[in-house]
Amino acid sequence: MPQSDAVSKALSSAKTELAHANTFPSMAAKAALTGGAKAAKPATAKPITQTPTIGQELGAKAANVKEYTDALPKMHEGGPVQADGAYGLKAGEHVLTQPQAKMARRHALMSIGMNRLSQPAAPGAAEPAAKPAKKTPGVSVKSEKKSDKKVKVK
Repeated sequence: MPQSDAVSKALSSAKTELAHANTFPSMAAKAALTGGAKAAKPATAKPITQTPTIGQELGAKAANVKEYTDALPKMHEGGPVQADGAYGLKAGEHVLTQPQAKMARRHALMSIGMNRLSQPAAPGAAEPAAKPAKKTPGVSVKSEKKSDKKVKVK
């Protein structure tokens, strides 16, 4: 019986494998089982680098922003802007110095006030409060110091 012979061989090989199942094969035996490939070297431990803190990251970002803004063209003296650029202005705009900006604000406020005065008052608009008809009588009190001033108490 050829079938029983094949079955018995398979059974015997399975029994021998199970008998050695509790023992761990060495690296050389594993290499022999995998076809003679070299065993992999264990991974070497890399040095752990400390991660930067939030403060360090923000400090580095602030340094980058300062470096960038220091390189931008300045318009401290005012005047017309010659070209578009990183200073956020368009060609043809005029940059005012601080005294010129104060003067422009003052002129704008005066212009607004003059325009409001030149318009007729709206009907039903509140008129300035009238002065009281009578003055409230006060009581004169002599001070402890010798003076001629009178103090009125309401």
